[in-house]
Amino acid sequence: MFDDKTPEEFRKRIRDYQVQCPQLFPVFVAPEDGRDFGKIFRSVVLEHLSGRRVITTYLDNDDALDIHFVEDLQKRASGLADGTFVYYTNGYQYFTEFGLLLRINYRRNHFVSVIETGTAETVKTIFGYGSHYYIDKIPGAAIKYVEDRPLWCEVIHPRNMGNDAYFLLGAKMMRDEQILRRDFNIDETTCHGLALYAFRFIPRFVVVFFRRIKYFLFGRKW
Repeated sequence: MFDDKTPEEFRKRIRDYQVQCPQLFPVFVAPEDGRDFGKIFRSVVLEHLSGRRVITTYLDNDDALDIHFVEDLQKRASGLADGTFVYYTNGYQYFTEFGLLLRINYRRNHFVSVIETGTAETVKTIFGYGSHYYIDKIPGAAIKYVEDRPLWCEVIHPRNMGNDAYFLLGAKMMRDEQILRRDFNIDETTCHGLALYAFRFIPRFVVVFFRRIKYFLFGRKW
C-alpha cells in the first residue's frame, strides 16, 4: 500500500519493480483512509483469490523479509491446518544509525502469517485478528513457532515510533557483513565490533529504556 500522493519519481520505481515482480499489486490509499488499511487490504486479497488456500503476512513498509521467506512459508503451510498462525521467532534488527545488525529471538514479532481457506466467507487476513502481540491470547488459536531460521529483518531508524531497541540479553551481533545483501537484497554493508556495541548501541539502549518508562507513566504523542 502506498500513499496516493506518492510522487511520480517513486511511482516509476514501483512500475519498474512490477516488471521484475509481476505479482506485485500496488494499492494507493488516501491519507484519510489510512486507518481503514485492514479493510482495504482484505478487499485486495479477495479480489485476487485463486486456489483453495490463502496466506497473508504482516509486513511494515520499513522492514524486510528474507528472499526465501515466501518459499519457506508455503512449504511449511502444506503440512499445517487452515487457521494456523506461523511465527518465525528468529530474525534481525538493523540499526541504520550505525550499521549494526543483531540477531534476536522474539516470539511475538509482527512478521506473523495466517493460513486460511480461500473463500470470501472465511478470509479475514492477518490484519483481521487484531494486534500480532495478542494472537496467542485468541481462544483455541493454533500457532506454529519456527525456531530454526532468521527470515525477517526489523529496520530501526531514528524516526521509528513503535520499534526500537527492545533486546539486549540474548542478542547476537552479526559479523558477516553481507547478510543484508545476500539474504534480503538490501544494498547495505553492516558494521560490527566491541567499541560499536559498547559506545553506540548500549547508550542508545539506555536512552530507549528511560524513554519507554516515560511513555508508560505519561503516555506518548503520535
